Order: sequence, then structure tokens, then C-alpha cells
Amino acid sequence: MAIISDAHEGLAKLVGVHGGAGALGWKRLGTGNMMSSAVDSYEIAEMPPGTRAGRHVHSRTEELFFVLSGRAVIGLGDEKVEVGPGDAILTGFHGVQSVDAIGDEPYRMLVIEALPPEIEAGLPEHRPSEEEAVA
Repeated sequence: MAIISDAHEGLAKLVGVHGGAGALGWKRLGTGNMMSSAVDSYEIAEMPPGTRAGRHVHSRTEELFFVLSGRAVIGLGDEKVEVGPGDAILTGFHGVQSVDAIGDEPYRMLVIEALPPEIEAGLPEHRPSEEEAVA
């Protein structure tokens, strides 16, 4: 089954994410039950320069960002790292994270939220049928 989702249109505007500053654009491209994986969701996010997602704990999912464009300073625990296009950032289960978009262009990233084994084990099992997977 092929799933096509337009990542360029229809981004929702989210203000003050995790107690941060400014408004970012966000869109869910797909969910884990569309595939045979322990992925919770596939998302695209865009943060204009100066936008901040405040410091928060990942208590439900692990999160992988793949930077498509722009620059940001990512807080991971007590560390701060500057990232740009082509970088991948993993925040593990119970990891602490913040994001500050910097520079002159929007910080745009693909976000994959994965379920850790502790969470996945408590959920009902769902896998796409063979017809769904091949369609």
C-alpha cells in the first residue's frame, strides 16, 4: 500500500509548544498503524527563526528528527548542540529536549515518533493485513 501525504500544505499553527515562544507549523503525515512498525507517527514541523519549543521530557515516545533545512540549537539533557540540514537527532525515552530555531530561514524537520518497548507492550497488537501491505 502506498500512502501519499503532502508535506508542503496544511501545516497546523501551534503556539507556545512545551512552554516555548512563537508559533511553529506541524502536520502529521502518517501513523504507525499504517505500517508494520512500532512507530507512533511521522510528522513534518517547521519553526521560523526565533521560535522555541520549551524544555520537555519524552515520557511516551522516542523521537528522531531529520533536519531538512534551516538551523537550530537542540537541548538534549544538559547539552546544547547546533544542527543543520542532514543532521539526525535522537531523543530517547525519558530524554529531555528543547529546540531553538536560529538563523535566517525556517528550521524544517521530519519527525518520527517511535514507541519504546515498555509502551508498545501495553497496546493491542495491530499489523496491516497482507492486502493492506501490498495494495
